[in-house]
Order: sequence, then structure tokens, then C-alpha cells
Amino acid sequence: MRPKHYLNEKAEINSKTTSDTGSVKVGQYIKDPLFRNSLFIILASALGGAFGFIFWVLAAKIYPKEDVGIATALISSLSLVILLSRFGLNQSLVRFFPEVVVVFVKSGGWRGKES
Repeated sequence: MRPKHYLNEKAEINSKTTSDTGSVKVGQYIKDPLFRNSLFIILASALGGAFGFIFWVLAAKIYPKEDVGIATALISSLSLVILLSRFGLNQSLVRFFPEVVVVFVKSGGWRGKES
């Protein structure tokens, strides 16, 4: 939860927007892009899981159980390979990408150094 001073700057919390206990109403959080985008990410993950569940239920009804089992095993094993192959790459991009961009821009970008 963000500190009150942040919310005061963004949403101008006053006695009209808070309850008797002094807590912030949900509407104040929805106005903040960080919380709104977090909500969208949560909804996208939930919808992806729901559609995946529906897909596998339909696949189990339509195809033989042996085929569904082989497909599930293949997808799970490939997901594990993908997870292991990018081990640490996400964090290293967050750590080193800004430095690479600075060096790239200082070197003249795609054109290289002009002489």
C-alpha cells in the first residue's frame, strides 16, 4: 500500500473521500495508473487460466485420453525447458539494459561515431 502523502498528491484525499476510519475508498486507487495496470495484469492472468482450463476440458471431451496426456506432457516439458533457458535473463535485462542504452546513445546510435 502506498503512503498517504503519495495519495494526497495524486488524488487529493480529504474528508469527503475517506470513510470514518480514515481508510481510502477503492475509487481513489482505480484512478492511479499503477493500481489500474496491476488490476489489468491480474485480470489477464485469471482469464488466461480460465480459458486454458476450458480448453483442456474441451480437449479431454473431444480427443482420446492418450492424445490429451501426450499433449499435456509435451507442453509441460517445453514450459520447463523455456523456464530453464531464460534463467536469470529477465532480471539481467532489468539490471543491465539501462547501461547498454546509455553506451549505445553516447556512441552515436546506429550511425556510429561521426568523424
